[in-house]
Amino acid sequence: MITETMSAPRAQVLVIDDDPHFLFAITQDIGALDYQAVPASDPSIALAMLEVRRFQAVVCDVSLSLPDGTVFVVAAATIAPDTPIVIVTGEDSLSRIRSLLDGVPVESIMPKEYTRKEVLDAIDRAVNRAQVNEVDAENETRVIAGGLVRALALRDIETENHSRRVSAWTRLLAKSLEMKRFDLLQCELGALLHDVGKIGVPDAILRKPGKLTDAEWVEIRKHPDYGREMLVGIPQLQVASEIVYSHHERWDGKGYPRGLKGETIHIGARIFAIADTYDAMTSDRPYRKALTHEAAIEELKSLANQQYDPHLVEIFLSLDAKKWRAARDRFEDPPAPKADSSPVEQKDLLILSKVSARPKNSTGPKRSGRPKESSVPPGGKQMGRR
Repeated sequence: MITETMSAPRAQVLVIDDDPHFLFAITQDIGALDYQAVPASDPSIALAMLEVRRFQAVVCDVSLSLPDGTVFVVAAATIAPDTPIVIVTGEDSLSRIRSLLDGVPVESIMPKEYTRKEVLDAIDRAVNRAQVNEVDAENETRVIAGGLVRALALRDIETENHSRRVSAWTRLLAKSLEMKRFDLLQCELGALLHDVGKIGVPDAILRKPGKLTDAEWVEIRKHPDYGREMLVGIPQLQVASEIVYSHHERWDGKGYPRGLKGETIHIGARIFAIADTYDAMTSDRPYRKALTHEAAIEELKSLANQQYDPHLVEIFLSLDAKKWRAARDRFEDPPAPKADSSPVEQKDLLILSKVSARPKNSTGPKRSGRPKESSVPPGGKQMGRR
């Protein structure tokens, strides 16, 4: 099993050259920098890779064909404008190359006769600049996401601490899969913003203290669609929007809104489902005490291959419980209000009776509020989802 202690390349560098000897040599040299070099001799294939993968730098020659090198550089800069481009070329006239590029920004242009150290230093500088830019972009994205979460909290739809806990746990579980930095961030933010679409649901439904009608259930189950619509237009959150859209899907295909099944569900949403369930079960509620970590994982094990990806449940079970408790300590909720103090919306799982801390014949105060929506129609027997 992959663990988060295994080392991973510090960056990925796409290398394009039609000289196989040079391509092999520079790929080996880049690997010595602890970067992963991805070689390509066909510029068209390289452009296709840029469309679907994130690289911290592109290294290429301008003496290419189909398309020629300058056309490739222009296309690469258009597809991945934030990825630095280093040109290492056998062309004699660097000024001619700059004129052909017609203002397209490149990190540096170097003749192939430069020393190995000079070429690698240029690549290293390009990667470092890209990583600084990525950190800046991450910080900007976190600010946007944080504002949306606080807007959600102002309507008292979800506690901000709950959202931040499941976000931290989603990242922890995703990190154990050795996801790349960009994918980790999108999983984290997709979990953070999972219920942002509830901003679009009327208060009369969200805050209704009694049982929802069938029509109201239809309306509240639109919140994944609303969330996706809110986020998909924000470039930094387009991938996160798919996680938001899929966060009520189930491994067995009985979820909503699309009834996706198995690995057709975005992996970020599959990870989130485990983190969200764990948080709900281990949180105090007005009508029951939190379950222990041990009781919660037994429930997750029992629902693997039904609601949850069994492989991800297995990985979750292998993680150090201290890390999960650390996230809870960091984002702990204030004490829950008494059940009879005011109408309270139930915001967690429909816990099965066998793990409920409240006996069936309890004479304690009745809880108010409505059940949180689950992944099957009301009355279906399952472990519910937020």
